Amino acid sequence: MQYHASGVLPGADKGLEHALRAAQEATAGTAHERAVTLLRIAGDLASSRDAGTRAEVWCRLALAEGDALLLAEAEQSIVRALDTLAEAGAEPRATAKFLAVAVRKLRDGGAPPSVCERFVERGTTTRTRSSRSTGVPARRPRRFCGSPVAGGARRR
Repeated sequence: MQYHASGVLPGADKGLEHALRAAQEATAGTAHERAVTLLRIAGDLASSRDAGTRAEVWCRLALAEGDALLLAEAEQSIVRALDTLAEAGAEPRATAKFLAVAVRKLRDGGAPPSVCERFVERGTTTRTRSSRSTGVPARRPRRFCGSPVAGGARRR
């Protein structure tokens, strides 16, 4: 916490690993709101780090916000995580995997289907781009958020 309080001083980013570890412990103890607070601190401390590190923090924050039922904040963090994953050049499969977990947390937390479907569509686009580069066909998700994916037929 002291690193966050002195965030403008040189070396404050050394607290990043401590904040991430503390957030992991809070999550393990189901202290979701505490984990969110610690991951927000980690996000501040990671601002000068590489895109991969920032993406990891944003992904973890988005998932923690979903666990804490902070759905509006989770939506914003998911967008920021996706943007930072793209900046980091993350593999499309890894991005799609993150997005599937994030959407599931939104859905389970009670987010409106339209919110979930917007992210599912973005994930489908990511997987389609991935299939073009790898030759492996993208599979459309069957159902998310209680309704069929827009434009996709319901399969069993």
